[in-house]
Amino acid sequence: MKKVLALDYGRARIGLAVCDALGISCRPLPALQRTGGEADLRALQRLCEEEGVEALVVGLPLQLDGEEGLAAREVRTFIETLRQNLGLPVEEVDERLTSRQAHAVLKDAGIRHKRRKELVDSTAAVLLLQAYLARLRGRPSGQ
Repeated sequence: MKKVLALDYGRARIGLAVCDALGISCRPLPALQRTGGEADLRALQRLCEEEGVEALVVGLPLQLDGEEGLAAREVRTFIETLRQNLGLPVEEVDERLTSRQAHAVLKDAGIRHKRRKELVDSTAAVLLLQAYLARLRGRPSGQ
């Protein structure tokens, strides 16, 4: 197994989560407040180096029917930029409804609405990473 960083891409923020080297536990990291292309890449590069990340997983926002829309094409461009600039393997994970699930998880945990808004991106990244790791193990996520 390798240490993986999950990214929940957004225009304002990128939610982040990382797993341990054994792929057993996932933890959210503070979301990256986007400032622009090169600065965002440098921040992600630094984070990958600090965390010892060996691969990236990026949520692909497919439409409910599974088709790619404008948002998915924007994320594909972001993924290609990551591949060209970070020198790490990048995999995509279907992220349909992860933000909605993240809101529900945080609400169920009793997190107030204002605080939920701050945590939802990285919580969504944790859900993406858990789904990815479950797929690697050949199990549906949540088991």
